[in-house]
Amino acid sequence: MKGHRYYEIDTQHSQEAAYRAIAEGIVLLKNQEQVLPLKIDASVNMVGEGVHTLLECGGGSAEVLRKRSESLYECMRAKAGVSAIENWEEIETSDADYVVLVGKSRGQEGVDRAAMLLDQEDQEFVVHTLKKAKEEGKKTILILNIAGPVDMREYEAYADAVLCVFIPGCQGNRALADVIYGDVNPSGKLAITFPKNMRTARLLAIFRAIMPRYGMGRGFMWDIVITILSSWSLRIRLATDYPIPGFPYMT
Repeated sequence: MKGHRYYEIDTQHSQEAAYRAIAEGIVLLKNQEQVLPLKIDASVNMVGEGVHTLLECGGGSAEVLRKRSESLYECMRAKAGVSAIENWEEIETSDADYVVLVGKSRGQEGVDRAAMLLDQEDQEFVVHTLKKAKEEGKKTILILNIAGPVDMREYEAYADAVLCVFIPGCQGNRALADVIYGDVNPSGKLAITFPKNMRTARLLAIFRAIMPRYGMGRGFMWDIVITILSSWSLRIRLATDYPIPGFPYMT
């Protein structure tokens, strides 16, 4: 057998490489009224199954056994302290100012997604929870843990901030906690386009003038917006609001 055979694996090096990859790849899609980053003493209620278990890998042949991951809930409690982070499913029973939740959309080879939506249970949960949180006067932070673009029209208006982590691997929760608290600047950019819905997804392939919901190259940083335009030129401007004139983004 030719090639180099490894008898020892540098686990720490591998974990740090995985962390750097996702920390640099997290995309900030929305940050209304500069909700993020959170202050370390902010009171946060983390709701739903996703804050305890992210989709860290794809299904089928891409699925691996994972025993080295802390949950997002654990990572945020480790950073901010037990008293700052709650886990109340009934939002009205929590005094926290912020609500954090995760929406998932699974993916694997050989299986098509039935719709350009979150998984059915997550779609219903995200819509209900975000609406309820806004009724209670909370600031909302949605994390998209997805295998591909999703139609966000049903709930985007109720989310003050949206972070997209796609399928982040074993260090996704740690990197997310660092981004949420501002220890890491979310510098990722979309490598794909998010159409507004399935109809415009089909039209995008035919008419390039159709504006997507989030165009390829989309992504905020805390202080500036960097947009890679279709001409592959780079434009940097101050971030005042997430719709940018001249950028392929439908308000």
